Amino acid sequence: MPSSHPPPSSLTPRGSSPRRAATTRDAERASLTGRPSSLEPGALLVARIPVLRGPVEGLLDHARYGSLWIVALITAVNGVAEELFFRGAVYASLPPRFNAVGSTALYAASTLFSGVLLLTFAAACLGLLTAAQRRVTGGVLGPIASHLTWSLGMLLLLPPVFALGG
Repeated sequence: MPSSHPPPSSLTPRGSSPRRAATTRDAERASLTGRPSSLEPGALLVARIPVLRGPVEGLLDHARYGSLWIVALITAVNGVAEELFFRGAVYASLPPRFNAVGSTALYAASTLFSGVLLLTFAAACLGLLTAAQRRVTGGVLGPIASHLTWSLGMLLLLPPVFALGG
């Protein structure tokens, strides 16, 4: 039986309007459990502030107007590569006293040229989390899993939450 609901905004065909009416079902799809997640309040806040929403929507447009599976694949490969570099090589090369803060600062700095300040803030938060995981586990598998969860979560969950806030 075909669904009476429009496709998620990340699957909107080229030439279609990226804006569409949100439904309760979109909100349920925005979290894996059907209940509000910790992501949703922040995303709803960002969705209501144009100076924050614009740059984030610009990033999401890559998935909205391109091939979602290709963008997801690039996001995943990039996340693994970033963790291998920043929580692997960079972390190991810095003195133990500074490796968590240093690798986080360099990771956050690498996002500054995107021009999306929220991305830099998110990189600092994710960098601190993954550096702590690296310190505790001694490896990069935990940081990679966290990075993939965060990045793919943002890619797939933000569009429906933004539709609610817009």
